[in-house]
Amino acid sequence: MSTDGNKQNTNKRKKKNKNKSLNKILKVIVIVLLLAIFIGTGAALGTAYAWIKSAEPLDTKEVFNLDQTSYIVDEKDRVIDKLHANENRSIVTLDQIPKNLQNAFIAIEDKRFYKHNGIDPQRMVGSLIEDIKLGKLAHGASTITQQLIKNVYLTQDKQWKRKVVEMYYAIQLERQFTKDQILEAYLNTIGLGGNNIAGVKEGALYYFAKDLKDLSLAESAVIAGITNLPSAYSPYLNYDKSMKRKNLILGEMLKQNMISKDEYDKAIIEEIKLAKAEKEVDTTYFADMVIKDVTQALQDKLGYTKEEANRKVFNGGLKIVATIDTDLQNILEESFNNPDLFPKSSEDENNILQPQAAMVILDNKTGEIKAVMGGRDPKVRRGLNRANSDQTQRQPGSAIKPLAVYAPALDNGYTTGTVIDDAPVTFGTYSPRNYDRKFNGLVTVREAIQRSLNVVAVKIVQDIGVERSYEYLQKFGITTLDKTNDKNLPALALGGMTKGLKPLELAAAYNVFANKGVYVKPISFTKVYDRYGNILLDNAPEKHRVISEQVAYLMVDIMKGVVKGGTGGSAALANMPVAGKTGTTSEQKDAWFVGYTPYYTAAVWIGHDMPKKMSFTGGSYPARLWKSVMQTIHKDLPRKDFERPDGLVSVQICTESGKRPSELCALDPRGSTIRSELFVKGTEPSEDSICDIHVIKDVCIESNKLASEYCPPASIQSKVFIQRPESLDPNNAMPADYIYEAPTSICDIHKTFMPNEGDDYEIDNDAGESDSSGSDDY
Repeated sequence: MSTDGNKQNTNKRKKKNKNKSLNKILKVIVIVLLLAIFIGTGAALGTAYAWIKSAEPLDTKEVFNLDQTSYIVDEKDRVIDKLHANENRSIVTLDQIPKNLQNAFIAIEDKRFYKHNGIDPQRMVGSLIEDIKLGKLAHGASTITQQLIKNVYLTQDKQWKRKVVEMYYAIQLERQFTKDQILEAYLNTIGLGGNNIAGVKEGALYYFAKDLKDLSLAESAVIAGITNLPSAYSPYLNYDKSMKRKNLILGEMLKQNMISKDEYDKAIIEEIKLAKAEKEVDTTYFADMVIKDVTQALQDKLGYTKEEANRKVFNGGLKIVATIDTDLQNILEESFNNPDLFPKSSEDENNILQPQAAMVILDNKTGEIKAVMGGRDPKVRRGLNRANSDQTQRQPGSAIKPLAVYAPALDNGYTTGTVIDDAPVTFGTYSPRNYDRKFNGLVTVREAIQRSLNVVAVKIVQDIGVERSYEYLQKFGITTLDKTNDKNLPALALGGMTKGLKPLELAAAYNVFANKGVYVKPISFTKVYDRYGNILLDNAPEKHRVISEQVAYLMVDIMKGVVKGGTGGSAALANMPVAGKTGTTSEQKDAWFVGYTPYYTAAVWIGHDMPKKMSFTGGSYPARLWKSVMQTIHKDLPRKDFERPDGLVSVQICTESGKRPSELCALDPRGSTIRSELFVKGTEPSEDSICDIHVIKDVCIESNKLASEYCPPASIQSKVFIQRPESLDPNNAMPADYIYEAPTSICDIHKTFMPNEGDDYEIDNDAGESDSSGSDDY
């Protein structure tokens, strides 16, 4: 054999060995992959089996019992509202439902409905392939039977577990009932948007004002198209999308030989005429709030879609425990029915009384909403609860100051006795002004809050920083801030926010002061039970500390002064201490009073739905309305004061300097400026920090200037004045206390020596005038 032949044989053997090794590796890989698949499948099957085993037995009575009323009750188990499933559903038999309408649902939702046993493996595989192509879960594979289970027998489990149990229930249901029974139940329970429209009969009435038998093929396709996503395919909300889906369904019906080509052509060009604009359902303000909050909680906490949550609330036979105090609610409603508590009113073009109003009352300790009125009408049109609606947020004006200005300031180095000069100032092109267009001069933080001084508020926010002020508003639970437009002095210091805020959020923020510095997110319900009495939702309120107990009490103590002798005097109660703050926006378009007692916190807003100038402030009608409600509520409650925490000290200060008083402070020309002020221990002025604002000067009473050496003794008086640490610009408006400042010029009346009284002397009548040499005679 040649050398070349040997080499060829050697190469063949190497290649053969290499192929054998590669085959072995491939076999190992295949075996590992198969094992992984088997193990994964086994694990998945094991998990699914465990889920199915732990599922409650299918209650077929529930599936076909479509009249499942939900109840809203108070904490004493008294029913305050019923959410009847049959308010928006009328039960019909399958033979009363047109065949075209039945087929329209089958064509688009489950074309193999009459062939599968509850689940459709073919559709599941097809959906999975499409999802893999898209790289996300975008296609549903639920059969009509599964949808029926989901509509009336929803569980609170997470998505995958719920899906597995749903399929298990669907197979069981198909074994016990005929296809027609299942389809009939489905068409009576399906959600069709609107105000909880359920079932095809109500859908026909709602969208077309027709009985089922009068629906055209095209109208049937419109109704069938809504159920996939009512918010997107409702013809009232998205007419064009609804029409496209209608055409899609008609195309599917043609493909599946449910209609002829001639029927399809006529239905495609048929003009769809809707019955009316989407109507609004009236309910009580409190019930409306509870419905919205429970629906949102089902979505946030249990993973329901909006449509699923709505069906559960109205059709699920729930018992919802509301936080309402019916006695407080009745008192609130009575006050809102009293026209004397409101300014002169009239109806607008929509027959709605204007100006409108809202009020909400919270329990201080629990944060629970005890009563609410979202308007002056006894009922709410869904979405127009002015106490907590995103559609009716309004600027708070000076009611924002305790939250964005003074609480942050006291928490960051300021004290109740810190003195700020209420004098003209300009920041760039912005020059803040007080409501009365006057300046008050040197004032303490306490005085600034009680008198609601804008200039001082702006100066403090400028000092502590807009970022810090903004952060505190977030801590106080204000969610409507605009990150781009609200980080500025007018928005934060004076309440000129872009979006405004909700009365409920403002009440909850003020509750921090009454609740010793702790924010409690307000809740309208505490628990939700399913129809079997099991807890579906346990709604414990969220809490966090915003400020210390000591700072909270300082704010309480200061805001008591707002009611005792400040802008909120009309809210004072005869039998209970009150603290609070007024708020009035530009051109008086919105008026507020937010106040609290040791028991409750409440916020009042009055204004027009379409903002317009009014003739009153927050200290008038809002404060009086607040008093009317709260006086009755507190009538039989034991009088008590706000609890004062440890760590506070009372110290005498001078209100002009914020320091310890000198003997001159008692001689201020306006009266003594010595006051006892409250401080967090350690922040009070030290004993050697003595007032340097009050000074004593010798003044010539004839010139009202500083006495010179030439002024006669009889013309000289020693007077007490104030002396600012910084000079004022004489070109600006002077603050009110400027007249009490010490004169800076020397008397120019007496310019020659004046002998003592009784001495002989001669007055030079030419004194002070120039002689021929040009020199002055002294």
